[in-house]
Amino acid sequence: MLLVFPNTYEVGMGNLGFQTVYRRLNELPGWRCERAFVYPEPWGFRPLSLERGTPPENFPFIGFSVAFELDFPNVVRQIHGANVPLRARDRGEDDPLLILGGAVAMYNPIPLAPFFDLVFIGEFDAVLPRFAEVAQRALEQRKTRLQILEDLAQLEGMWSPVLEPVPKAKKRVVYRSPGAGPAYSGVVSSYSHLRDLFLVEAGRGCGRRCRFCVASHVYWPLRMFEPDAILTTVRQFNPGARRIGLVGSALSDYPRLAELLNLLADEGYEVSLSSLRIDSLDEELVHALERAGVRSVALAPETGSPRMQRIIHKNLSVEGMLRTAEHLADSAIQSVKLYFIVGLPLEEDTDVDLSAEFAAEFATRFRKGRGKKGVSLSVNAFIPKPHTPFQWAPMADPATIESRRKRMNSAARKVPGMSYARKSLRNERLQAVLSLGGLDVAQALQVSVEQGVSLTRALQAVGVKVDDLLHREKSADERFPWEFIEGGPGREVLWREWLRAKEAAESSTGSEKSS
Repeated sequence: MLLVFPNTYEVGMGNLGFQTVYRRLNELPGWRCERAFVYPEPWGFRPLSLERGTPPENFPFIGFSVAFELDFPNVVRQIHGANVPLRARDRGEDDPLLILGGAVAMYNPIPLAPFFDLVFIGEFDAVLPRFAEVAQRALEQRKTRLQILEDLAQLEGMWSPVLEPVPKAKKRVVYRSPGAGPAYSGVVSSYSHLRDLFLVEAGRGCGRRCRFCVASHVYWPLRMFEPDAILTTVRQFNPGARRIGLVGSALSDYPRLAELLNLLADEGYEVSLSSLRIDSLDEELVHALERAGVRSVALAPETGSPRMQRIIHKNLSVEGMLRTAEHLADSAIQSVKLYFIVGLPLEEDTDVDLSAEFAAEFATRFRKGRGKKGVSLSVNAFIPKPHTPFQWAPMADPATIESRRKRMNSAARKVPGMSYARKSLRNERLQAVLSLGGLDVAQALQVSVEQGVSLTRALQAVGVKVDDLLHREKSADERFPWEFIEGGPGREVLWREWLRAKEAAESSTGSEKSS
């Protein structure tokens, strides 16, 4: 198999899912898996294998691991560069079978579906051995392309858009094999964005169910690995890296995180973590972070408004978050990145002002500590996501987003040691289109690649009503392209949570809105 990541090597090798599939396929007898990425020119979107420069059309299977919606155009460009027909229905007997997997396939694969022979919906760890067995036997028996498709389409979580253009219900597959250990990286690279990190999975999923977050609704239920299992994985499979990257969407909910950090520090490792829940950093955890060599943390308050905290179901206390700033002020941690969202459903200007005030106060308290400390703001536009209660919510219009982002960033300019990252509203809107889109967006992707025009122009050319897709609140009876995917909270549960968000907004007092 050729395993393709639709972005650069630096990004792809920092993706644990991609690394896991690559490693596990190569561990199976009779299999060889090679990798391809988006390359510098002159290779560009021609996905030659990194290992041997093998042309993609020489592989019987090409798998794509897709983690980000903004990589969708790259996917189509790479298929176009692979010398195979762009649409799966047009491929012949000698063409490879193309398989789509990764995070985006778990919640809305429809904009990419026409370009793939097979789509796997779920965590590929769960079926990888069975997939390898069925595929290998089919090749050995010299089965036809159609027969191989039919065999693989029988696997749990597998959908063939060629055989079933209108998908029937498909269950999202979750990896819960008895005795399963943490996923880990098979290659530690100095050229990855996560440079020289040995990645190991601490947990999968999140039990918080924030109403905007797709991860907590798709990677479900929450699963955590014991510290001993993680430490054993590091001891057995780490090729010598001194830095360990703990991966998980709910690391702050890991019940023994301080213990795990101390165990790794005792063995001489430095640790890197993904974003932490901002109200979780007590003195014990901060001390453990220091011992593990952590000098920078990313925290996601999302909003500094108590009203919006209830609406999005994050339920963080403002004072509790500010206490975290004080804990960090007295630590060796020198840098904090704060993630906020503007344009949230039911948000008002006063809510954004409260977020700006909170960010300024957090930075002020944090910078009172020792050392030269800095805070950076990342202010992101709300993007509705499938399989969440906010899938019915509209995205704020561009003028509102830019106005509210400006209100936030103005706070950064007033506080010494505080900076902000500029965001591209154009990319955020394209991400929303790709996240929510259907087959018409697939057509636009094809037009963009074949005619060499921007995706924005292609969307206009094929008649995608972008404003209607993004900025209209959806009705209770609206059907979504991704609803054939089952698993996790059902439609009724999600709709009930959307109504509760509205109730939370309506029950806010006037004094709360202006405080």
